[in-house]
Amino acid sequence: MKIIIIQPRISYYVGGGEKIPLKHAEYLAPLGNEILILTTAIPKNQQSFLYQDFKKNKHPNIHIKEFKIPKKFEYLYKIQPGTDRARWDTESVMFGDLIQNDLVNFKPDIVLSYYVLDGIYNNFKAKNILYLLGYPTENIEARKPFLRFYDCIFCVSSTVREKWHNQFLKKQKVFTLNSGVDLVETVKLIKFNFKRNIVFAGRLIERKGVMTLLMAFSKIVTKIPGVHLWIAGDGPQKKEIVSQIKKMNLDKQITLVGLIKNVSGFLAAADLAVFPSYEKEGLMGVVLEAMAVGLAVITTFGNGNEDVIKNGQSGILVKPRQPKELSLAILKLLKNDKLRKQIGINAKKTIKNKNTWKQKTSEFNDLLIKLKNYKK
Repeated sequence: MKIIIIQPRISYYVGGGEKIPLKHAEYLAPLGNEILILTTAIPKNQQSFLYQDFKKNKHPNIHIKEFKIPKKFEYLYKIQPGTDRARWDTESVMFGDLIQNDLVNFKPDIVLSYYVLDGIYNNFKAKNILYLLGYPTENIEARKPFLRFYDCIFCVSSTVREKWHNQFLKKQKVFTLNSGVDLVETVKLIKFNFKRNIVFAGRLIERKGVMTLLMAFSKIVTKIPGVHLWIAGDGPQKKEIVSQIKKMNLDKQITLVGLIKNVSGFLAAADLAVFPSYEKEGLMGVVLEAMAVGLAVITTFGNGNEDVIKNGQSGILVKPRQPKELSLAILKLLKNDKLRKQIGINAKKTIKNKNTWKQKTSEFNDLLIKLKNYKK
C-alpha cells in the first residue's frame, strides 16, 4: 500500500500525537508499505530529538517531505505549544492548503491523520482515516462536521471511542486499536541516589496532574524515609511547579530533570511511576513504557488506562484530582515490596502478550488492507 501520514507537528513537538505516527511508519514500512510523511520545515536546531533520530534510522520505504511555513503564519511558531488550542487548529488548516498537490500526486491508497483538522480534505480517491488519540473536554459537537471528511476512524482506547461516540456517522467504520510500546531487552539504568524513587514523565501542563502529585507527595515524605520524586518533562507549567515545590519546602526531595532521551532507563531504575492525569488522555504512551520495563504504575481512571491495566493486578487506578487517594495508593505500594514487584511483573506480561508495537501495527496493517479494498 501507499500511505500518506499527515502530521505538521512531527518535526518539532514531542507528544503522543507525534510519537505514534512515527511508530506506525517505522513498523508499517517493513511490511511492504510505501510511506510518505508530510510535515513542516523547521530549522534543525529546533527539530525534536525524536524526529532527528527517526530521520537518521528510517526504513528505505519511508519518505519525508517538509513544507516551508508561509511568512504570514510564522507567528504561530512563536506561540509555545500546548498553550493555545487555536494555534493547533490554525496550523492544521494552513498546512492542509500546502499539501494539496502531494495528496493527489503521490496517489496514496490510505491517508492517515492524527488530529481532527489535519485531514479535512476530499479531493482524492484514497481512504481518508483519522486516528483519534484523545478527547476534548469542551463541546465535542463543534468538531462534528470535521469528522464527516473521514471514511474510517480509529480510537486509541475504549475511553476515546465512548467520548466521541455520539459524533460519529452511523455509516462510518469505527475501530478501537490501542497504541503499543517497544519491549527493550537491555536497559541502561539511570542512577538514583535515594532509597525510594518515584518518577513522573510527561508534558508539564495542567491536565497532567503534577500539582495533585505534589500535594500527595507532601504527605509521603513524612512517612517514608529517603523517598525522592523525579519529574521528567518540560512545558508551560514548569515555573508554577518549581514555585510550588519551594513553597512546600520540598526542594531536597524533588528534582526536575527536564526532557530525557533514555526514558526506559529512567523508568526501570525507579521503584514506582505515577501519572495522575486529569482528562483528555487517550492512552498514555508513558504508562505503556513503564509497564514494559516491569515498573508498577499508579495512574487515573477515565484516561484509557482501563484498556491495559487491571486495577490492583497490573497497576493501580485512582480518581483524578484526589491527592489523598493518590497518596494512600503510593504509600500502599511503597510499604509492600512484594505487591509492588508482582504488579510490575504482571504489567510487563500484559505488554508482552498484547501491547507491543509489532503486534499493534500488524493489526493496524491488516485493517488498512481491508479498508483499502472497501468501496466508499
